[in-house]
Amino acid sequence: MEKITLNPNDKYSTIQLSNNNMTMNGNTSTGYGGVKSVRQSKKFDFYFEVKIDNLSSRILVGVSTPATDTSVSIGTSATKFPSTVKGLMNTGYTYSPETKVNTTFATNDVIGIAVSYTTNTLIFYKNGALAETIAGLIDDIWIPYLSSTTANDRATVAFIKRDFKYPIPTGFEAYQPPINKSLILHDGEYKKYKEKKEATNETYTNNLIPKMTSNTAPSGRAFASSTTSGSGYAPWKAFDEVPYEYHENGTPFEPYNLGYIFFNNEKKKVKAFSLTPAQSINMYKNFILQGSNDTVNGQDGTWVDIKEYVDISWSNSTLKTFILEHEVEYYAYRVYVKSTGRASYNTDEFKLYGILDHGAPEVLAGWEDISSVLPTQTQFISDGMDSLSPLLDRTVLKLEPVPMTDRSDILESGDIGKVFSKTVDLKRYFDIRSIKVEVK
Repeated sequence: MEKITLNPNDKYSTIQLSNNNMTMNGNTSTGYGGVKSVRQSKKFDFYFEVKIDNLSSRILVGVSTPATDTSVSIGTSATKFPSTVKGLMNTGYTYSPETKVNTTFATNDVIGIAVSYTTNTLIFYKNGALAETIAGLIDDIWIPYLSSTTANDRATVAFIKRDFKYPIPTGFEAYQPPINKSLILHDGEYKKYKEKKEATNETYTNNLIPKMTSNTAPSGRAFASSTTSGSGYAPWKAFDEVPYEYHENGTPFEPYNLGYIFFNNEKKKVKAFSLTPAQSINMYKNFILQGSNDTVNGQDGTWVDIKEYVDISWSNSTLKTFILEHEVEYYAYRVYVKSTGRASYNTDEFKLYGILDHGAPEVLAGWEDISSVLPTQTQFISDGMDSLSPLLDRTVLKLEPVPMTDRSDILESGDIGKVFSKTVDLKRYFDIRSIKVEVK
């Protein structure tokens, strides 16, 4: 089990992480947003702490569901938190819904948060003392969540018992339970046993581009080199996720490009993309996927050719996905079409995807050498076995009868009886409970 931290892949762009992803820092003077922790793999009643390193404006500490939008504002009363966020703000309010309470907090305070799936409650502690309780948690997965409003807001989480300043409340466990790892010392080498694992495929995120309702809403910017007359064919129509509403180019028809610039020029890692034609006859068969980190409007700046596609076949209104050989990172992406002699192109949907899971090759069962000297703590955590079962599990077995060798030849003259012999490997059968001998 790796150390659980705040999740660098599940935060808003205005939030920066430091201290090995354990500290939340605001990024801009007017920015707002949140960050979730790495998700636990099971439900249990857990506890964690948040130390307020510096409080400049507003900080919320609490929990959220995995689907919560980290861009949610805590800056205005008109845009408070959704029901999927439950937290305590330094100004003396709990969310959601917004409720005035007596507990506030400031720089250097430590807020303890306990989540009970057993009673569907969220409990807050301030510097070790019980502070507030929120009842009625919905049946979902709840994970630690922090949110701030300014660059000077800073808070650090603790998920492991040894990092807590105050005792864990009765009935709860640390959000990250103790790490118990083992290695086997054999023939001078510390080893671990690898169980067989089947290969897994690479998987991808949902569309990284938000569902657009105009060229600039809800965020970012949709653009094209040209658009036919009429608002029904604007560039954002290729990003609205509505079937049969598409972008169509106008004069000049070629060369042609269509793309999207992410909000605040935030770079996005992309490993795949998809295109959907409105009509196959009016879809570009040859095109280049390009990326830029200096464009302002989609037409200027430097554009890097990511991959060129030739003689692509299409079907009406049917999505086609393209997987890149390598992950790329730009804040703007576009398809670029050179001169092909066509006068009209219509693109129903253009989507970008990041990597959700890189997948893994097949692992064969067997022993792996880790170290010839006493392993470090880091090696135990990263390479140690979570359990020694079934390696050291003992099972009582009744073995099949085996014949013994007649060794009556060792009797001396005058001795009476017979002698039988059988060797037992005590290294293999080191816990013999009983032996039964039969003479037939």
